[in-house]
Amino acid sequence: MIPTRIRLASEASEPEKFAGEELAKYLKRIYRHEVRILRSKQTLAREILIDVRRRPKRQVPIAKTDDAFEIMFRKDRVHLRGQTPRAAVYAVYSFLEELG
Repeated sequence: MIPTRIRLASEASEPEKFAGEELAKYLKRIYRHEVRILRSKQTLAREILIDVRRRPKRQVPIAKTDDAFEIMFRKDRVHLRGQTPRAAVYAVYSFLEELG
């Protein structure tokens, strides 16, 4: 799947914006085409979503220093989610490492 856009939440933090910029920069080097960064709630095919879990599913307190992240593949989309904004950046770099 060659992504057509990177989607950020409308309330994306500065680290999330940085993660999107880094991802766009390296995807351009890998695929040799621009990947736009958009702030939208609309889900489209062939996109990469970067976000932070703002409301944990569990009622377990999470330390602000928790750098956990997850990379999920759903049909023709990739979801990079961090527990914190910094973890979202780590998710992007881990995803890029997997791409080579």
